[in-house]
Amino acid sequence: MSIHDTDDRNTTLRIIADKECEIRELEREMATADDDRQAVIDDEIASLEYDIERLSEEI
Repeated sequence: MSIHDTDDRNTTLRIIADKECEIRELEREMATADDDRQAVIDDEIASLEYDIERLSEEI
């Protein structure tokens, strides 16, 4: 594994961690959101989870 590969992997792991943090923030917001906002949050979380899954496959 080259240094470049390691840097790419570390960058991908940081992106995944950021997306996981976004999901936790959205889940906290979900507790006080109205029904319309909850639907939007659900979509945002689903999108982030898809991104995480796709990025995880690259590692």
